[in-house]
Amino acid sequence: MRWWNIVTLCTQEKNVMAYRSLPLQIRFLLCLGLLMRVPWAHGVELDCLIEPAMTVKVSSAVPGLLETVMVDRGDIVKKGQALAMLESSAEKAAMDVLRARATMESAIKTGQARLELSTRSQSRNEGMFQKALIAAEKMDEVETTRRLAELSLLAATDNRRLAELELRRATAELARRTLYSPINGVVVERLLAPGEFARDEQPVLKMVQMDPLRVEVFAPVALLGSITPTTSPDSWALIHAFA
Repeated sequence: MRWWNIVTLCTQEKNVMAYRSLPLQIRFLLCLGLLMRVPWAHGVELDCLIEPAMTVKVSSAVPGLLETVMVDRGDIVKKGQALAMLESSAEKAAMDVLRARATMESAIKTGQARLELSTRSQSRNEGMFQKALIAAEKMDEVETTRRLAELSLLAATDNRRLAELELRRATAELARRTLYSPINGVVVERLLAPGEFARDEQPVLKMVQMDPLRVEVFAPVALLGSITPTTSPDSWALIHAFA
């Protein structure tokens, strides 16, 4: 069976889904090999320009030394897939410190213990104060101690909350040092290798989205008005299937 017959089978209306289930490389080769000259009505062959739907140059959000590149030219990638990673040992160490600080409970437990002690002390001294067994200055001191214990516990709670926020920020900063694919597509060029320095706005990889493909047909003026969606159904289905 000739290539043209294979494409015709794949592009008939009832087999368009079968065509779309083919691997992207096969569909791209069929496009390049067959759509460069598409037979239309009356035996006329028209030249075509085939382009990917999108071309993306993936760069790093922050400058840094490129540690690893997980993909190479010709690899098919999914949207959200990790592509490359910058050297991040210092950032990982800082995040470990912040994680430990965010999970520490000693300051909060100490504040709780002091507050409980000062509360019990105030309760005892209130009874004694009502019986005029202690001076008003002593009662003021007890109340102030309890209030300071409350503020100490509040400060410990606030510090832990700040540590959690700092950990979240450090996690986001670390995630920025990994490059992710913005599209479903194919890697067509690797511009930097591990060990090279990735600068601001310097692309690391070049990718194309091949689903859908954009096909532009160059028709002579003589065919103006004669090419419509109803002209040569198989050929029109071919354009729609590849586009």
